[in-house]
Amino acid sequence: MGPTFCGVGNCTSTCNAKSECDPGWGAEWSQQSVCPLNVCCSPFGFCGTTQDFCQGKTIPQPECPGGHSADQRLIGYYEGWNLARHCGRMAPEDIPMGWYTHINFAFALINPTTFHIEDMGPGPAALYSRVTALKQRQDNLKVWIGMFSPN
Repeated sequence: MGPTFCGVGNCTSTCNAKSECDPGWGAEWSQQSVCPLNVCCSPFGFCGTTQDFCQGKTIPQPECPGGHSADQRLIGYYEGWNLARHCGRMAPEDIPMGWYTHINFAFALINPTTFHIEDMGPGPAALYSRVTALKQRQDNLKVWIGMFSPN
């Protein structure tokens, strides 16, 4: 997002989208100036708490009083259609292991007539087994699949 990828004559992304926060691009490119919960805005306009977002600084992790539920799961979202893009692609095998407790694969289809689970198309269907194969590299990894219903 932002002027590098969505500026005049160089659109390589979803050009009407705005980043979560403003890393210095201005309100034209960002939904809000700062991230909620006092977390960091990455150079790419996304909010987070790791050093990648905070440019090497360590900040306190936001948490609810008395709770540490965020310490138990780190869920990655993998778009089954991402290999169809002309840029910004990531093969399942390139997902960094050791970070995520769960990978949520998007999507499978719920057939509105039979209620059976079906492939969204040949592209995403070919990636199901590649994503689940990541469990061989990280045995405690959980792989979920997001469901989509056209109705």
